[in-house]
Amino acid sequence: MRREDLAEVMAIEVASFALPWTEEMFANELVRGTLSELLVARLAGAGDPPPLGGYICVWVVTDELHINNLAVNPRWRRRGIAAALLECALTRGRDSGARAAY
Repeated sequence: MRREDLAEVMAIEVASFALPWTEEMFANELVRGTLSELLVARLAGAGDPPPLGGYICVWVVTDELHINNLAVNPRWRRRGIAAALLECALTRGRDSGARAAY
């Protein structure tokens, strides 16, 4: 995720949660460095530029991966985007030493 993605992220966040994160919360996660990892799924072939289909925010703390936020654009749900984001985050967490995910 990049700062330029925040408008699309916020649209998905607001559509997905009754108590959504704020843009400031996402911006804070972006600058946390190695603790926080924010990944997005771009939908190749769905437009130019490719729209953002979803995102996941995780922390790797010692040997634990903490899944903090995961959402998919309502238009693109039930197509495996959340599963792909989760699998990518789990793999990256494992590569960083995580042995458990919460």
